[in-house]
Amino acid sequence: LSSHPSASARGQTADRLLVIDEAQDQVGAHIEAIFTPMRAASNATAVYTGTVKLTTDFLWQKKVELEAEQARDGAQRVFLVKPDEVMAANPAYRIFLERQVRKHGRHHPIIASEYFLEPVDGSGGLFPERRRMLMQGSHGRQRSPATGRVYVATLDVAGEDEAATDALAQLENPGRDYTVATIFEVEFPRPGVYAPGPSYRAVDVFVDHGSKHFQDYAGRPALVHRLLGWLENWHPAHLLADESGVGQGLVSWLTAALGAHRVTGYSFAGRAKKAALGSALVSLVETGRFRYWAGDSAEPLSDGWWFWQQVGACGYEVPPDGQFDRDLRWGVAASHRTQTPAGPRPTHDDRLLSAALVAELDRLYRTGKLVLGVGESDVIEAADPLSGHVYSGDGGGSRRGLRFTQAPGSGAK
Repeated sequence: LSSHPSASARGQTADRLLVIDEAQDQVGAHIEAIFTPMRAASNATAVYTGTVKLTTDFLWQKKVELEAEQARDGAQRVFLVKPDEVMAANPAYRIFLERQVRKHGRHHPIIASEYFLEPVDGSGGLFPERRRMLMQGSHGRQRSPATGRVYVATLDVAGEDEAATDALAQLENPGRDYTVATIFEVEFPRPGVYAPGPSYRAVDVFVDHGSKHFQDYAGRPALVHRLLGWLENWHPAHLLADESGVGQGLVSWLTAALGAHRVTGYSFAGRAKKAALGSALVSLVETGRFRYWAGDSAEPLSDGWWFWQQVGACGYEVPPDGQFDRDLRWGVAASHRTQTPAGPRPTHDDRLLSAALVAELDRLYRTGKLVLGVGESDVIEAADPLSGHVYSGDGGGSRRGLRFTQAPGSGAK
């Protein structure tokens, strides 16, 4: 029988057994009103099966109810089939699950709920203390790139404010989001060490509040010029930029300035896009591949301090019939305020969103759609094909060339 609320299921009788499958997706009140009475004629046993999702869904609520009955009379009513039992009976399952854990991390909500029977508590934050500790790096903030390192950039774009034409004016909308770009240093796995992908260390950030995107004014250059200068200082191998809405023009301008091969646009249009990004970010964190710089997290109003305020304020929810990687709703509530030495201020989540975009950049790299590496000039000594002698740097006989250090597994030539 269909358990859909609009289906006609009344009047049936469960003579021996009533099985409610995928109980986590059922509407509890509907099951109790329509299906539970089917057991009445013969006091038939009811079996509720499914996979744990939320502590608020029907399966978990039924589990809590039956555990209370167990405690009362000692008769077992709740049966949990955990991964160890399945792996003991099915070696292929062990191989599959171990790969999934390496990919997402043991405590990613998908892994925890789908395989280890641990519910996702939608009432908590997306980044509890344990996850925040995984995000904290031991490196300091940097202001310029180091030789031989690979850097990438992410950009979350906000709108502009009319009051931004005057450097001394107060913004008409001080609650407006910020435009935030983040620089990450890419660390590739060492040879012989398994990792699901590179690690990303946030080392610097560019923040703007309300500036005109393309117009210069006295004391306030256009956003694009200051942002381009900052990016050229870091010379990132690639920029992943938010081209949703007002970001389209800015990203087009940066693409023309930096080159199409160095810029990829990303749109937040559609709830599923942001849900997938949030799930991917959690995977990066849980596998130890995301780190934010240390040193200013305790300094109110500093860039690092604001990032951690946004991380701590980030809530989430998953609809009762939803999936974490497809229906996750996450972010900082628009009404959220952070207490600062200057009084309460809107918290925003732009620093967090900018950092989160590195998860999409990582996906592009791992799927072969993005090549990362470092190009550098060098002096190459070449053999004389006639004499067999080797040219040296003396007398101008050396040959100059380019050497490209490719990322492991990138396939670049």
